[in-house]
Amino acid sequence: MKLSTVDQLFGYDAEKSEQGVPEIVGVNSKGEDVVFYVAEAGNEKHEKVQRRYSKMLEATRKVDKEHEKVISRIIAESILVSWEGMLDEKENLVEPTVENKTAYLIKYRKLRQKVMEIATNDSNFMPDTGKTKSEIAKDTEKN
Repeated sequence: MKLSTVDQLFGYDAEKSEQGVPEIVGVNSKGEDVVFYVAEAGNEKHEKVQRRYSKMLEATRKVDKEHEKVISRIIAESILVSWEGMLDEKENLVEPTVENKTAYLIKYRKLRQKVMEIATNDSNFMPDTGKTKSEIAKDTEKN
């Protein structure tokens, strides 16, 4: 049985947390990877942006569609750092501007869910150990 250090179990990489990690989420119609660069939920920038929108969040709390728009804007500004390979309906590349990211996060609920799934997965933001995520998971299962 291999024991892990506290840092291996609970440490995080501040650079990954703020700047984001690449995650391949699919392949577009041109055969290119669609890659999201996602920062960790709760990072310093995310908290700052949430505070900036706190009044709007509270004001829209009971109006689901409006609340989702505010949440999507927060995610676009602070969590979904960038993307590559995103194509629109006409197969044109979509630039990862805050406006474009917000529009797509509002339009596609599953996109928003996928980004938040990546942003809340602690293993994405752990310090590099030279092991793959699956190797780390297997070590954890053994403990």
